[in-house]
Amino acid sequence: MKTTILNYQYISRKKEVYRCSLLEKSIQFSVQKNDQSENLYNFRYTDIQRIHLSLPDISWHSIDIYFRNNVRLHLKSMTFFIELNGNLIRPNLNDTDFELIRKNKIAYCNFVLELHKRIESTIINQPITLTHGNSWLKGITWLILITLTIGIPILWKIGNVRCSLFFGSSFLLFLLYSLKLNFRRHYSINQIPKKYLT
Repeated sequence: MKTTILNYQYISRKKEVYRCSLLEKSIQFSVQKNDQSENLYNFRYTDIQRIHLSLPDISWHSIDIYFRNNVRLHLKSMTFFIELNGNLIRPNLNDTDFELIRKNKIAYCNFVLELHKRIESTIINQPITLTHGNSWLKGITWLILITLTIGIPILWKIGNVRCSLFFGSSFLLFLLYSLKLNFRRHYSINQIPKKYLT
């Protein structure tokens, strides 16, 4: 049975356009920079050394694919720009652009799932490190929580009730946010954590 080609396009904040294709035995991608210069890459799935999934923000996800010759492919599910008639424009607050953003998130999810399937079927004895989490973001969040834990009682004691209530509500928001984040952990190729896909 012939494997279908799956494509994914991501446009970064710096207006770099990443076009990726999952072929039968290799991953092919191009990076078009703002000055219109384009770099083409083609790697076999056996060239992948490590994959890291992360959650930079609650509303979007990212994947880092590290290849054996120190090339890294960094993709996000978030659309920062939309390609229209060859030009890159910011998405507007309308139904058409929201639909494009929604389709891009679905395409990202399909890309990540299909990449893992192809790696699993291609690589037998070659280990790939699969990790997920945001260690530095989790650490910063905990540091803020500790600071707030110390600061709130001090503000309450000196009689600044408004500030202590404000920081108390901030503490709860940061606590809820920290529960969504994970320290760096390993996962198996056929058990991708769902929070990094939806």
